[in-house]
Amino acid sequence: MENRPRGRKKNVTQGSGGVFKRGSGLNGGPAGKRTTISSSGGGSTRSTRSSSPLMTIIILVFLLFGGGGGILSSLGDEMVAPNLPDVSQNVTIPSFGNHQSINATTAALDTSVAKGARDKYTRILGSGKDITTIMVYMCGTDLESKSGMATNDLVEMANAGSSDQINLIIYTGGCQRWQTSAISNKTNQVYQLKDGKLLRLVEDAGNKSMTDPATLSEFIRFCTKYYPANRYDLIFWDHGGGSIKGYGYDQNHSSSGSMTLAGIDQALKDGGVKYDFIGFDACLMATAENAMMLADHADYLIASEETEPGIGWYYTDWLKAYVKDPSMDTLSIGKNIIDSFVEECARKVSGQPATLSIVDLAEYAKIVPDKLKEWSVATSELIQNDEYAVVAKARQGAREFAQAKYDQCDFVDMMNKMGTDEAKELAKALQSSIKYNRTSANMSNAYGLSIYFPNRKPANVKEAANINAAIGMDEEFSSCLREYASLQLAGQSVAYGNGNSGNPLSSLFGNLNVTTSSGSETQQLLQDLFYSGLSSLLGGYDRSMSLEDTASYIDRHQLDASQLVFTQKDGNQVIELSEEQWSLITKLELSMFYDDGEGYIDLGYDNVFDFDEKGRLLEPQDRTWLAINGQVVAYYHISTVDYGDDDYAITGYIPAYVNNERVDIIVVFDANNEDGYIAGTLSNYQNLETATMAKLDEGLKSGDVVEFVCDYYDYNGNYSNSFYLGNPLVIGDEIVISNVEVGAGAIVAYKFTDIYHQEYWSEVLK
Repeated sequence: MENRPRGRKKNVTQGSGGVFKRGSGLNGGPAGKRTTISSSGGGSTRSTRSSSPLMTIIILVFLLFGGGGGILSSLGDEMVAPNLPDVSQNVTIPSFGNHQSINATTAALDTSVAKGARDKYTRILGSGKDITTIMVYMCGTDLESKSGMATNDLVEMANAGSSDQINLIIYTGGCQRWQTSAISNKTNQVYQLKDGKLLRLVEDAGNKSMTDPATLSEFIRFCTKYYPANRYDLIFWDHGGGSIKGYGYDQNHSSSGSMTLAGIDQALKDGGVKYDFIGFDACLMATAENAMMLADHADYLIASEETEPGIGWYYTDWLKAYVKDPSMDTLSIGKNIIDSFVEECARKVSGQPATLSIVDLAEYAKIVPDKLKEWSVATSELIQNDEYAVVAKARQGAREFAQAKYDQCDFVDMMNKMGTDEAKELAKALQSSIKYNRTSANMSNAYGLSIYFPNRKPANVKEAANINAAIGMDEEFSSCLREYASLQLAGQSVAYGNGNSGNPLSSLFGNLNVTTSSGSETQQLLQDLFYSGLSSLLGGYDRSMSLEDTASYIDRHQLDASQLVFTQKDGNQVIELSEEQWSLITKLELSMFYDDGEGYIDLGYDNVFDFDEKGRLLEPQDRTWLAINGQVVAYYHISTVDYGDDDYAITGYIPAYVNNERVDIIVVFDANNEDGYIAGTLSNYQNLETATMAKLDEGLKSGDVVEFVCDYYDYNGNYSNSFYLGNPLVIGDEIVISNVEVGAGAIVAYKFTDIYHQEYWSEVLK
């Protein structure tokens, strides 16, 4: 049974009844209720039933080929430092000029440097003689307008004190409503924090998008002109979208999108500064691609692999130490930032994941590119030589970030799981350049740098390859991404052609009309469905594997979906597969619908299952589902990380409205919390306001009004609407996560995910 996935243990309580009362519809509901929750008609959740990854790929192929006041005036007194006076308006610097808009854990600090690494750009004078200008690029966005996160961080900065040798300059904008009345929501401004005062340097810097690289470069030039120093630090504050989506969401210019890594690169070139460190108080920006790009601009990168908790960096302690010792070495500054962040998260938002690392970019640029190139070439050869599954299992088993939304995984963890000689050497080089890395207690296998590697969204490879080319990544790496994604997409296409649509609703009617193909049949499926458009879909790339070789590999590594039926064995209903078939399965989940007499309520999927002593998958032993305070909810399993020795972490989300805002409630089960806990809430942008990731907000609080939502399908299997599920829940002093009996209307099926990340569905049990 070594190939069997891990299942979640359940605590079961008796339901209170009436849990499946549907409220008003979220699409076209009565006045005062939600309007359309998904412009694509795919429901309120990211359910694979409404738009499977495979369907998205097939559709893409056919589309492409013819088919004033004080900074603390609005805060409570408990947040005000006694010696912190109101803001003084002190306009001492000329206003900006106009321009045209241009559309895992490292246990100890490692101070070693690889031989041959370039000299650091910044020369620290020592003996307290250094002058530093810290540039904070603070795009407030909904993080500030909703929760005051930027204002809280300004308070932390002010509480650190100041020095004539530390210039703390802040550019503000991108927010529809600042929680402090000192800052305008109509125009961008520039401030200096000094002596506990927020001094306004520029009253009107123009209403410019903060995701426009020209806006950033203008701010950089302003700082170097009026606050020259021998040390420069730059901190990006806002949303983050990792390697593909980059930095930033400007609430006032949402159509401008995010600033890609190529855009950041251009802004830094135009700014003309070499930095001591560049930090991202934003989600997901500790990536190998970001490090590669920034190596030409800075000595160190400080950033997070995972979605950041909403409290973000804790500025008081590390700034206070920096003010006291302006000649502090950069690694010590980075360590202080990381330690204070992780420890403050543990104090204030215990249970939320936290990651932060500092990377020596000079060392990274010296030792990583060659090892990455060697690994890329060797891995492409693995794929071409019938070893795709080695790569696929390592990728799908690696630590994933941001609910797997961006296909970013921990790079070292993936290399460790591959275990090839080239992977081991690359992991060693990566870890050598990561000088300090800390995570929250509930985060393991997060070593300090992630990377984009296709998994759920292989069609993003074209965009990734373009970004890699723009920032100077080796072409061999992008070729490896294409080799992997092309075989993954080919495997999904064959499954689609064989009748597996990735949709359990068809099998609700007993339609398990799936087959397996072989030989010329597989070749014809590839030719008809996918192969002719493969090169353009992946960015004009000609694969090394021929159509015949691709078909041959898939024939020999193809899940036989016709075997996903229950048979009576030894008194039990079981699904029995060979070890060879089990070796193709990377994830197993239980999906549940509820027949309410008019259609089907989609309750999501959970990693709940059991095997008998012979390794056969048992029929679900009960009809229970996840509930919050007795109310059954729609729950979607995201990931399971198995650390061995009964140590694990399972993450999922519950779609809901909390105080009238659409969010995903993040739920975590681990070895210390088998019954689970709510880690926080994450804004769910139903209108696609931004492709970047918001910081994780605090968990549910007493008095919060929660309305759970679900997707609903008619008896023909068509998406009908999204509804409230049950009655509104007002959170009290206790939140109980449990599994309750659903009843006779429950309909279940197992979902199998294979090495191509294709989803298959078992026979349905009513």
